[in-house]
Amino acid sequence: LARACYYRFCSCIETDENRTHALADLQEAYDIAERSGMRLFLTDYHLETARLILSTDKNQTLFDLNASEHLHKAQALIEDTGYKRRLPELEYLQAFRLR
Repeated sequence: LARACYYRFCSCIETDENRTHALADLQEAYDIAERSGMRLFLTDYHLETARLILSTDKNQTLFDLNASEHLHKAQALIEDTGYKRRLPELEYLQAFRLR
């Protein structure tokens, strides 16, 4: 997840190759978290994927979901797990999406 975040930042100033690396890292993080039942990491995955979508194109979908759907899944996981630490990030991304 941290490397995907790094590549997201790099993709803002460099080539689409960094975005491809970010997507691969996100998919790997999702596969591991889903298979292992690591719901907090799934929350972080959905938030980072939404950030990547919003940093490139607001109408784009990644992994068959758009930014709104990733944020909705993150919100549901936060409520289910009590992972309130991520609420400020979720609220910020929801507000950013509406701009």
